[in-house]
Amino acid sequence: MKTMLKIFFICGLIVITSFGCKKDKTIKPQYNTNIILYNKPLNVIRANIMWKWKLQYEKGGICSTCINNHFKNYIWEFTSDNKIIQTYNDTLLVDSDIHWSKVKYMYGTTYLMSYYQGIVPLNLIVKGIINDTLVFSDYGSDAVSYHLTRSK
Repeated sequence: MKTMLKIFFICGLIVITSFGCKKDKTIKPQYNTNIILYNKPLNVIRANIMWKWKLQYEKGGICSTCINNHFKNYIWEFTSDNKIIQTYNDTLLVDSDIHWSKVKYMYGTTYLMSYYQGIVPLNLIVKGIINDTLVFSDYGSDAVSYHLTRSK
């Protein structure tokens, strides 16, 4: 009988300690290195771009194959409160709310990201993340695409 009580006591301790000790299970945001975003719901688009990004180069425009890679310290930050903050050499260029609207796109419909740089309205489509590079494009003909990598 005493042996049976000891076994129940030990089993009880094991059960109590296994439920009593909780590990910190903070979920870190997932970051996709390859994901098409123009055809995704808005919450998926926003979750994947929310970070600080460094502009590496622009491509396209009237000269569709031209590349402008003269960006050294141009940072784009997308915040959880739906803002875009852009800095160049630590000088603030843009601190604007982002307005999202659903628009027709050559591949169907997508969400258009609109914000202001001063008084100039900018309209971009979030195309996706390809090989760790976030790609946006202007909404219009002769579009420029912007290629950014995660900033440290």
